[in-house]
Amino acid sequence: MAVPIAGASRTQFSVALPARAVEHVLSAGTGGDINWGWARVTARAPIRAQAILQTQRDGQITAETAVPMADLMRRFAVVVTNTSTTDSGIALGNPNANEVAATFHLRDADGTLVAERAVAIPGRGRLAQFVTQLFPGFTEFDGTLEVETTGGLLTGVGLRYDNPGGTVFTTTPVFRLP
Repeated sequence: MAVPIAGASRTQFSVALPARAVEHVLSAGTGGDINWGWARVTARAPIRAQAILQTQRDGQITAETAVPMADLMRRFAVVVTNTSTTDSGIALGNPNANEVAATFHLRDADGTLVAERAVAIPGRGRLAQFVTQLFPGFTEFDGTLEVETTGGLLTGVGLRYDNPGGTVFTTTPVFRLP
């Protein structure tokens, strides 16, 4: 997907980054449509990165969250809480050229398995869904959402919206499972 960076619409961007340095790459964030996807960061040496997402109204930031660079994993989980004003979910990225099968295991606060669902994530694809989308009927829920993959590793981050209008949001980390 092309993103407006440094005055041009780009699908990739290169940066020379000396040791211990920091680089900020800022998108103009223009456009009327909301787009979503994932980015791949490649480097000759280990680095860490994050994206900061903002919503603005009349030039003022109304919400902001950081999306940290996530490791590729075969089994991982995220804590989820759903109430009348809170909605939790997960965003997954598949950097593989091939499709990866993801099985979701929903566990309650006691660790009891309450639901399962398998989803295929296309090569170079992504999936972002709330627990209520993956498992309709779990609108009042507290527990964990586990992801187990076959066919490749995935990257992921938890999502949490915490108000009736869905304008207050954050990301939550996934944690590796043995």
